[in-house]
Amino acid sequence: MHIDSQVDITPRETAANSIDREELIAALRELLAAERAGARTAAACLAQAHNATLQAQLNQLQRQEVSSCRALLHCLQHFGVVKHFVTTQLSGLPHFNHC
Repeated sequence: MHIDSQVDITPRETAANSIDREELIAALRELLAAERAGARTAAACLAQAHNATLQAQLNQLQRQEVSSCRALLHCLQHFGVVKHFVTTQLSGLPHFNHC
């Protein structure tokens, strides 16, 4: 998945959908934690899968989870809050450097 650096992800304030910066950052961090857990779980399952069909499905799932992690990191970078340890932890996952 390619993240277009020209995409404007600045939150828009509307009467129906008002969220402050800190709430948005907290939500992004929560989503990142869930996606990281999914990527790790898929990688662990993949390591134990013996069926080629299951391996292919888990490999695809793991790639999607890591891709979501990268997209969320991009959002957090936009807000200037990405910590180095988060990137370091993700870089140990299969496919992190290849998505």
